[in-house]
Amino acid sequence: MSESLPTNFLLQAPVAIAYLDRNLRYTAHSAKWCSDYNLPFTDLIGKHHYELFPEIQTDWKDKHQRVLNEGITEANHAQLFLRQDGSKQWLKWEVGPIHNASGEIDGIVMMSEDITNLMVEKSTLDRERQFLLDATNKAKIGSWEINYDTNELYWSSVTKQIHEVSEDFIPDISKGIDFYKPGINQQRVTDLFATSSATGETIETELQIITAEGNERWVQVVMKADLEDGVCVRQFGTFEDITDKVESDLNYKLALRKFQEVFQASGVGMLVMDPIDLSIIEANSSICNLLNYKSSYIKNSFLQDFVSKQ
Repeated sequence: MSESLPTNFLLQAPVAIAYLDRNLRYTAHSAKWCSDYNLPFTDLIGKHHYELFPEIQTDWKDKHQRVLNEGITEANHAQLFLRQDGSKQWLKWEVGPIHNASGEIDGIVMMSEDITNLMVEKSTLDRERQFLLDATNKAKIGSWEINYDTNELYWSSVTKQIHEVSEDFIPDISKGIDFYKPGINQQRVTDLFATSSATGETIETELQIITAEGNERWVQVVMKADLEDGVCVRQFGTFEDITDKVESDLNYKLALRKFQEVFQASGVGMLVMDPIDLSIIEANSSICNLLNYKSSYIKNSFLQDFVSKQ
């Protein structure tokens, strides 16, 4: 904190700041201090802090005394302040001691920021996120969240089921990546998390994991991020087991490839047609030779073009 009292330029400071003597009477302040707290005065010099804020509770008064008596600094990044008229303000604040030339504590300096709008927006986002989590649980889609303020990783019950861990399993941020299949999957999820945290963009991808029981599964991961002042404070999203879908797609592609091999190699003339309009979709070499037409011509035709009308 500052070692000396401010000069008159403090009045124009773009932040809410106030200097008080040991008796908690104002010696200097910025205009924004008055506007942020909707005070009916523009000049607070000589006024007592608690007369201006009669709603101040004992816990706040105790903080002021600790600053004056012990020379410590008190701070809070988000605290609710209930005003006498019933209104609510969320404040980010810091209070510290003022020292004179002899090093003695002469008073305190207060700085604050009204973050009410920010907290209202955050509350709205939290409610929307909870609705999302409730919906995903009902749809058998897992959810997850990383809180970088507390360095905690949360997995919903469905997410734990997909990983084949117990309900009381506590996931760890540093070890969460170990569930992804080593190699390209671990590298890709690492890169995507870095991109999400840096840009805040929503990312969706399909990856392979190896469960606690040693089973390989395909999962669809959706990740989002909350950024404050360009810094990622939270990442969250959904986690869905798509193993059956992926395997079904792979089996379909395998069966289709085998069909194509047999279809083209067959000595019997064969056509693939649309069942609705009987347009020809595919023709093998045998039928092309039999009809003496190129495959490109036959595939632009209809069955009736090659059937005698007599």
